[in-house]
Amino acid sequence: MPEIDKRRNLMVEAWFEREDVAYRFEPDFPMDEVDRDASSRIQDSVLNALDARVVDEFTTSHEAGALFPAGWGWIEPSHNRLILGAGNHRDGMYQRVGESTFPVYIITGVSQKRFEALAVTANMLEADRRPSDDATRLLIAHKLVEECGYTIEAAARETHVSQAKIGRRRDAGRMRERAAKLGIKPLPADSPVEILSTLGRISSDPVFTEAVKAVREGKLRVQVVEDLYGRIKAVRSDGDTVGIRVIEDYRQEFPHLFGKKQPQSTPDQNTGLAPNANKKHAIVKRLVREGAFKPQDLTGAPSQVVKEVIGNLEKAQRAVATGLRNARQVAAR
Repeated sequence: MPEIDKRRNLMVEAWFEREDVAYRFEPDFPMDEVDRDASSRIQDSVLNALDARVVDEFTTSHEAGALFPAGWGWIEPSHNRLILGAGNHRDGMYQRVGESTFPVYIITGVSQKRFEALAVTANMLEADRRPSDDATRLLIAHKLVEECGYTIEAAARETHVSQAKIGRRRDAGRMRERAAKLGIKPLPADSPVEILSTLGRISSDPVFTEAVKAVREGKLRVQVVEDLYGRIKAVRSDGDTVGIRVIEDYRQEFPHLFGKKQPQSTPDQNTGLAPNANKKHAIVKRLVREGAFKPQDLTGAPSQVVKEVIGNLEKAQRAVATGLRNARQVAAR
């Protein structure tokens, strides 16, 4: 398994991403570029004064070889110095042992007010503790696979998230990246991860493009997208032409899934019924064939007589079905 910097704090990274905050990890940030007065004001507003006993404990642990997760901060643009939002005790420890650099996350693209609000929130939520919620654990597992070189199996062991969930999350992330590279309009942000991961498994770019368009046009359910993917895979079509034809055939076969109305049918000139009115069409056609009615009597919409005949036949069929059902129940007693 590849080595990663053990001072990275994946829980904090996951929290930043949930908060939609851009950040970068600096493993060796210069200690002399920290604004400690401004950092202390943040510390005082969140957790009261710096606790010297905590700095003592951290110093003892550091001297025994312990590694500490990185704190985080924001660079104030007017004087270009780092203000810590979390990690003041660790900073005090690094000063005491004479370090010239230390690991830290730097958040970017936020105002000072937003930074201060994040600092308060982080300390209230204790964001760098081991997470218990499924969404955070899944995000950490995804980062282990995509950024740290873990296998899905190893990431599942570390985070107690199922391999299937990690695999779907990975495929969904790759699907979004691929769509962006191909210039495809993205699917809605709330699209089920199962749909995104299913689309991500299509290897041909043209087929992938058409499939994404089909899903966007039809707002297809998970089961429908899986069925469509199964058809594409079954013909081993990731050869472009066949795969695209499968999608087009799918659109033709299920037009209602894509918001298209069924084509209007021309009524049969002999019965006055549309050809897709299968059962009624067959009944009236048989009546005409057997001479009960003449074709010229049925021009346009079916006459009231024909409607009554159809109604009577349907009632008779229901009566027969009810009788058979009752007879079976009696026989079963």
